[in-house]
Amino acid sequence: MRVALVARISPSWFADRRDVTKYMSRYKTFDHYFDALSERTKEPELALKVALVVRDMVETAHKIHAVAHACLDYYVEKSMTIKPECWHDGLPSFDHSKLGNQPEGRPIQPKPSGPPTYLEEQILIRLLWRLQVFIELRTANRQKNLEHWSEDNRRSIQIWFMDYLFHAFTPISNTQEMFRTYNDTWNPYCEKDQFSSLMEFVIHVTAGDTKLKPGLWELENFLKNLPPKIYDGCYHATCLPPKPISETRRGLMTTDDILPATVSIDEMIEKPPAGWRLHDEMVSDRRHHYSSVPFEPYRRYGFAFWQAERMANLGFDYHERPGFDESDAPKRYFVWHSVLRGVDMSSRYGHPHEVTQ
Repeated sequence: MRVALVARISPSWFADRRDVTKYMSRYKTFDHYFDALSERTKEPELALKVALVVRDMVETAHKIHAVAHACLDYYVEKSMTIKPECWHDGLPSFDHSKLGNQPEGRPIQPKPSGPPTYLEEQILIRLLWRLQVFIELRTANRQKNLEHWSEDNRRSIQIWFMDYLFHAFTPISNTQEMFRTYNDTWNPYCEKDQFSSLMEFVIHVTAGDTKLKPGLWELENFLKNLPPKIYDGCYHATCLPPKPISETRRGLMTTDDILPATVSIDEMIEKPPAGWRLHDEMVSDRRHHYSSVPFEPYRRYGFAFWQAERMANLGFDYHERPGFDESDAPKRYFVWHSVLRGVDMSSRYGHPHEVTQ
């Protein structure tokens, strides 16, 4: 929110595009900016401008919260409609090349996984604020307030191709932190899937009332004219942060209790969710011939946002680095592959597998 606020009040504060990403990644802070702003707001004209911008940003924050919660509620409901099959010992040996001929396993009944969690909500809220920064920078550029940027930098923020924007504004500095891997930091590919999930929700709400592939312009219009049901529903939505360990656990603490306490909420938000990570790990493991399966069929059930606990409730047990458990891998792949319908793989992607629910 701070990056969007400064981009609205003082876009000239950012030296270039890379400077924006440094503030996004907390590599740089706004301490000096707000210290200087407190002195400058003594000027009547600037004080009025700041007051109006802050009021508008509070309204934007409410809308972002409302959209995030409504979107996640939509995918929670969608996720309860999946019916993956369950592998059991009576089935013949697993063979991906003949998956369509495998007999059906025991259907998994997804367990109710509860409302959106604080972390899931924060992931989507953070994404929406990132998109708001893009909107603010484009407005500043149209108003000639980024003339100190290079021509390439100014041209880059006017590109409507969202894939490019996510890569261009990825906070690379976070990947340099000790002990953090590519899957522990900002991942533009994951963000693109989350954005696609968000826009599929927008299409659902607006009944597909758009002639173009929905993008940032459609999202901006949607936020300006939220349906009353979504706007008002936010007043009754509460996603509280988890309580400190000392308030939730009694007795001796284990390593599993201590490790999460050492990770900040920012790092948890930046790490791609379990649903996306597991698919990424499976398609990267060529031993099980899963590399050609896209994420899109799973995205429609909200997997771009779901954490490990919700995935387990839905029937998709998540383990870090699944390739190391050879005995469990076939079962996991069977469950994931059994969700796919024949039309997903054959008509859209040209793959030969015919799998139905």
